Amino acid sequence: MALTKVNRGGLNTGISDSSDANAIAIDSSEQVAIGTTTPVSGKKLTVEASSDQIFLKQTSGDHGYVLDQDNGDGSLSFKRRSSGTDTEAMRLVAGGAVLINNTARNDLGNLEVLTTIGVDNAMIIKTPESGASGSSTAIKFRYNASTSGSITFDSSSTAYNTSSDYRLKENVEYTFDATTRLKQLKPCRFNFIADADTTVDGFLAHEVSSVVPEAISGNKDATDDDGNIVPQGIDQSKLVPLLVKTIQELEARITALEGE
Repeated sequence: MALTKVNRGGLNTGISDSSDANAIAIDSSEQVAIGTTTPVSGKKLTVEASSDQIFLKQTSGDHGYVLDQDNGDGSLSFKRRSSGTDTEAMRLVAGGAVLINNTARNDLGNLEVLTTIGVDNAMIIKTPESGASGSSTAIKFRYNASTSGSITFDSSSTAYNTSSDYRLKENVEYTFDATTRLKQLKPCRFNFIADADTTVDGFLAHEVSSVVPEAISGNKDATDDDGNIVPQGIDQSKLVPLLVKTIQELEARITALEGE
């Protein structure tokens, strides 16, 4: 099929096929359109196709990468083609969320990674194999303009850090009664319904909320619009200050008794 250079329909130049249908168009603003004569205003490249696909081909065989918007829901898929078969690797859904190894948004997160059955690793964060030293930041959490925490790691360990700088705090008090509060906690043993064969030590979230409320997220007996459980959570590290202060109080009492 022969292609010819054209100048028509308000376009400065273009390339058409022998049926006189534009294949490539360039307007007066040097915006390029493929498969249509009307580039999207303000965009340097517009591609329109009935199959909604862009294929980046490797040099040999039917291998490469496919950009596909033909999902019926306005999402954009990134696929790997091998021997003519397209396998989706990542999807950008309406609203901007990114799904990896997943085609449907489940938990309304901006990033959702689905682990394939039988595969242990959903996501790996690593430093370069050579030249890495010291601690690396895997994730940094920011609230407005301030860092509130991070996950860092080095060659042998991982740290889960929450902000604790003295310059961010006020009304610091060292003389509170920890022992009385600690005695209100109710450690227990249990198994999760989903894992009946494993017994663990821990707490029931709602029983901790009145003692150390900052350790608990969510509300007791909460459900979503479909009646599904919205579970409470606990950050047991928030109990450590209470434990340390109680030990100090007990040590002081022991010392006083020994001195009598």
